[in-house]
Amino acid sequence: YMRGDYPKCFENYQKALEIFEATKNKKYAGRTHNELSVYWRKQKLYDKALESLDKSFHYCTECGDTVCVETSLNNRAVVYELSGDYDAAIKYYRKAEEVALSINNKTGLAYIYADGAECYRLKGNLDSSMIQINRSIAIMEEMNNLQGLAMNLINKAALFAEQQKIDQSIETYLMCIALAEKLRYT
Repeated sequence: YMRGDYPKCFENYQKALEIFEATKNKKYAGRTHNELSVYWRKQKLYDKALESLDKSFHYCTECGDTVCVETSLNNRAVVYELSGDYDAAIKYYRKAEEVALSINNKTGLAYIYADGAECYRLKGNLDSSMIQINRSIAIMEEMNNLQGLAMNLINKAALFAEQQKIDQSIETYLMCIALAEKLRYT
């Protein structure tokens, strides 16, 4: 997938699914369908992505893989967001958040909040977007995830610019530059 060899990627997902389904390994069948949904999403085949997510959610729920359930819900939210159904996306971001909170998955929460922030921004609710991005930033700082923090700061700076808060936008972009230099993203 990372090499861009999508036909080979798809072939390998299919082989993995055959093995996991034949051996009744619901956990990895669910996780593979989750990954397959991202494959479909990146190709803008949202109906196929949702079909894979239905299967993922089914398998992961059946075997009690709560992390996979959370990821499946978040991936579903992203698909709805990309297809322009922001209300459905927000509904699924909230469901994913509930699951992440129930298992104390801070990494999952950070990404749910970051993804949700973008959805609120696209919907035109900039205040809710800022709340979500600040939640994600707080978790990234707590976990010392500097790469995630940098991505969130870039999004926050852009959000400030969209709100016509130019001084805050510049200040946040400067924080991004300093962090990028620390991470050697020059």
